[in-house]
Amino acid sequence: MPYFTIYRPAAGSPELLGAWRAAFLTLEPGLGNRIRLAMPGLLLPTFVGIGSDAPAHGVATLWLVAALLAVGAIEAARRHGAWVLGLLAGPIALAAITSSLRRYPFGVPRHMTFAAPILVLMMAGAVAWLHARFPARVRGPALALLLLLAAGPAARDDLAGVRRVAVLHAPLRALGQADPLDDRGPRRHARPL
Repeated sequence: MPYFTIYRPAAGSPELLGAWRAAFLTLEPGLGNRIRLAMPGLLLPTFVGIGSDAPAHGVATLWLVAALLAVGAIEAARRHGAWVLGLLAGPIALAAITSSLRRYPFGVPRHMTFAAPILVLMMAGAVAWLHARFPARVRGPALALLLLLAAGPAARDDLAGVRRVAVLHAPLRALGQADPLDDRGPRRHARPL
């Protein structure tokens, strides 16, 4: 019932269709650019950042995550049969097809949250593949290197964001006003009894 009363009318909204124009994978000029914009919103929020937006990333991070997900899907298919590949890729492929029909924005992180469990399963397959290929003494350093390569650029940008927020809130502290990021409540100086 909510589909017919809320979602279906909203899906035809000219404002939303205009805002999502770049998120529709239609077969028009600029499709390659739209795919390049969509991939970070699909692949990265599950693993890097806060999950509600595509985090800052390098091209290497995106390619590394995409390669690991592909390896994980292939490993899952190898271990459990080709039908598992359909289960893993099917929902994402349906979203891409629906996007090409201008019915669902592809790559918008909050609209792609359904893919998070699928991506986690694919990444687990990649970890299983890597675990089977590396000797025990190399596994820890190899995993740490992969994490640094994948999350390093995003963590650097997150730290830069924290610094920017601290600079923005410095005037509030100078005026003695409560910092909105401080969850310890207002501080009052104790008066002597």
